[in-house]
Amino acid sequence: MKKPNELVKELMKKEGINKNVLSQRTGININTIRGYIDSWNNIPIENLYKIAQALKVNVSYLLGEITDDEIEVENTIKTFLQSLKEKKSIQIYYEEIKNNLFLIKIDK
Repeated sequence: MKKPNELVKELMKKEGINKNVLSQRTGININTIRGYIDSWNNIPIENLYKIAQALKVNVSYLLGEITDDEIEVENTIKTFLQSLKEKKSIQIYYEEIKNNLFLIKIDK
């Protein structure tokens, strides 16, 4: 399992942002951000939440409590539910969910 600071580095790269941008998005001092990324110790929950929100993930992902596959399923379900609210074609999302669930291997 990856450490939270490694996940943050990966997510920052994926988002195309640096520590300065993460600091701006979270309102957390740049030196504090640097410390979190170098050594993930004693982070107040409110800062953990701000970092997760800035990187568009939930706190559980940063803590390693859920996997990439689970995030993908969650996002697909959210998209499906949003489409229902917007009354888009259910068939399109049904096929997408069916295909995604087929590809996901659940090892529990």
